[in-house]
Amino acid sequence: MEYKVLLDKKSNFREAGTEEQSQFILSIIEALDIPFEWDSSTTFTIMDKLRLKKLCNQYNISIIDDTDGNAKIYLEGQVIAEWHKPSFILREDLGQIDPKKRLYIEMKCSFSSMFEENNN
Repeated sequence: MEYKVLLDKKSNFREAGTEEQSQFILSIIEALDIPFEWDSSTTFTIMDKLRLKKLCNQYNISIIDDTDGNAKIYLEGQVIAEWHKPSFILREDLGQIDPKKRLYIEMKCSFSSMFEENNN
C-alpha cells in the first residue's frame, strides 16, 4: 500500500519519515491487539521505544530496522509487516501566488502487512 504526505520545504523530512515509520509500527502493534499506550500527538521518545521493546519481547515480536530506512516486523519468526524507505520529491505548486510558498516536499510512503485487504 502507498500513500503520500505533503511537507513544508523547510521541514525536517528525515524526521518526518522516522515519525511515519513509528506510526506504522504502532499501527501493527495495535492491529495485533497488544496494549501499548502512547500519545500520538507527541514525538516517539527513547523511553517509548524501550517500553515497546519490552512489550515486543513479551509477545515474541521482532522489529528489524536496517540502516537504510526499511523495517520488517516479525511475529514468532514470520514476517507480518514491512515498511519501505520513503522517497522524497521536491514539488512546485504553480497555483500558489506567493513564490515562497510554491515549493513543497512530497513524501511517498509504502508498506505491506498481513492486515491489508488484499492479503485476507
